[in-house]
Amino acid sequence: TNAKQILVSELVLAEHASQEEVEEIYVPDLSGMSYLQAKDVLEGRGLYISYVSPRPANSDTMVISQQNIAHGTLVPKGKCINVELIDKDDSIYGIY
Repeated sequence: TNAKQILVSELVLAEHASQEEVEEIYVPDLSGMSYLQAKDVLEGRGLYISYVSPRPANSDTMVISQQNIAHGTLVPKGKCINVELIDKDDSIYGIY
């Protein structure tokens, strides 16, 4: 009987945990921001950032051209937003 009580208690706890509200955050528009600016904005909202770039993300001329989740989308707190960086000084800016 103790084993049955423990199992029932664990099932109730698991069901309760799955019903808990997960805080959702609106994804901001990161386009044109530097990596560090975007990182600060996202971390301030409880989100994370990952990037693809041909150069180091901390370069002064690298800015965000794309993000994998559109701004205004609700995502769970802790979600990672993937961004693509381009060099704003390149003459082909805007083609990406």
